[in-house]
Amino acid sequence: MATRTQLNASDLFVVLEKAFRRRAPDCCGCTFTIPYPQQHRGAPERDWSVLLTQNCSPRCRVVLEDVLARARREYELAD
Repeated sequence: MATRTQLNASDLFVVLEKAFRRRAPDCCGCTFTIPYPQQHRGAPERDWSVLLTQNCSPRCRVVLEDVLARARREYELAD
């Protein structure tokens, strides 16, 4: 796995928020938490996650999952 860029939680949140809003510009109700550490044995690319804080449409959930998958390959949550 290539080296990922380390970001603190607030900076990673900004990256995720911008990427999500670019992909779902019409959605104004979906929000998610600041990234938090998560342990996954053998899956370092899943070392952080977010939770949806509002009821989102199925389309928005798919968009967010795609944004998260891409971001997990590029970013690591700094300690």
